[in-house]
Amino acid sequence: MRAKCAVGTTCALLMLNGHALAQAPDLAGKARQSIVYIYFDVTDPNTGAKSTIQGTGFIVSQRGYTLTAAHLFTDWVKQIDVDRDNNGIWGSLRDRPGYTTSRPLVLEVVNRGDSDAEDMALLKLPDPGSEYYPVAPYCLAPDPTVSVGAEITAYGFPEGRSFQPISGRLGTQNAPGGRWYAASAFTLGMSGGPVYSASGRVMGMIKGGSDNSDAVRWIAPIELARRFPLQEQCPAAPGNPDATYRLAIEAAVAHNDPEAVRLYRISAEQGNVEAMHDLAVRYAMGRGITKDPKEALRWYRMAAAKGQADSMYLVGLRYLNGDQVIANNDEAAVWILQAIQYGSEDALAEMTTKFESWRDGYRLAFQKLLRKRTNYVGPVDGKLNAEMKASVNGIFNTRH
Repeated sequence: MRAKCAVGTTCALLMLNGHALAQAPDLAGKARQSIVYIYFDVTDPNTGAKSTIQGTGFIVSQRGYTLTAAHLFTDWVKQIDVDRDNNGIWGSLRDRPGYTTSRPLVLEVVNRGDSDAEDMALLKLPDPGSEYYPVAPYCLAPDPTVSVGAEITAYGFPEGRSFQPISGRLGTQNAPGGRWYAASAFTLGMSGGPVYSASGRVMGMIKGGSDNSDAVRWIAPIELARRFPLQEQCPAAPGNPDATYRLAIEAAVAHNDPEAVRLYRISAEQGNVEAMHDLAVRYAMGRGITKDPKEALRWYRMAAAKGQADSMYLVGLRYLNGDQVIANNDEAAVWILQAIQYGSEDALAEMTTKFESWRDGYRLAFQKLLRKRTNYVGPVDGKLNAEMKASVNGIFNTRH
């Protein structure tokens, strides 16, 4: 079985042109965290012969959405149905199999794109459950560091090798489709890989390669990914709290706790309610910052006031347990019931599984409040019953 480029297309990526461009080690580490080695077999519908397609992709969503080059799938879609079903598309995170401890994962084709247009395809890794995939830093807004002659660094798997940095410079942006020419040679195996600018963000994706004649040196601008419903990772800046929050999540996934806390704080101070909650959690746990229960409660209150359900629940628990506040059964009941109404799964689970382990005064206060604010007409005896469960489940996630 031989590795090849998709028949009739240009594919692959930047190769070393005599030397590697000086690069920051942290950029290489960040790029590696979010890169995907893509490989799959194709079966010729006429001869039955198999060959292997290899390429590169990069993760653009915490849920596993991955961008790569559409032309990789030119031969894959020509297969008969049974061969296409049998020849799954595989992805290896951070490096090729044999160079990483991560097991290969099956990729789903979400949108195979158009190789004659933007040449971008959208794939999806398996759902990570409660975890997150590391995301390549990108933004669909103009990058001031991108211009003719600017230094660039691409990452991928040239000619079947392990993860490699590849360097070069941008040419003019007058290649077909508004693509950039690149002053670098290209080689097989890196089609769809990310190209980073001096800003440390992905500015484009390799389109070009060699078609056994003249080298084609094109980079598709990342702005062409607007055709997909993606949440871009724009840099932290005043007035952009949501983008800053996404960068904080990225730092947290990479276990860079001090940086995550710094970005959570910036986003929280700009009004992002999820950042407020996550910053409170950091203060409560002492993760990436000195543990400070009072500061944690302050941020929980701020997030709760803006409708963050889990923060409401945690404020309620503090009134229930007398943590940083004077214990108050009525206040605890108000906060926890409101948390359930706003969709806190933790509050709902605690209420339906641990209700009878709480102290008598709180249980009675909760049932009285439930009677007042819902259709509950059951007894006020401090015992969990079927009517109570039905009432609580009925108001779950019915936000004001």
